[in-house]
Amino acid sequence: MTLAPDAAEKAVADPRLSPATTDMTRRMVRLQPAYGPKIPVQALWLDLAIDGGVLRLRHPDGTTGLLPVAELAGMLAPAPARRPLARGGLTFSDPDRQI
Repeated sequence: MTLAPDAAEKAVADPRLSPATTDMTRRMVRLQPAYGPKIPVQALWLDLAIDGGVLRLRHPDGTTGLLPVAELAGMLAPAPARRPLARGGLTFSDPDRQI
């Protein structure tokens, strides 16, 4: 999809357009800095799903499931700083380090 620079203003001012069309135009204007003048339809669908709060995901076996956006955000958040781990009288500063 290609978007004119003043599309949102024109959409809001045009009484013939539905509220859904105006909302989609605003969404496209918001996404334009990330994608340039041609916004992939998949980006629009993803943005709509994120705003809805739930993503539908397809598993490797072909089944689908729902993942709340808040849960995904928690999975992607940086891990808290790790404290040193003590084992058998030895202290390891990196618990993932193999000896």
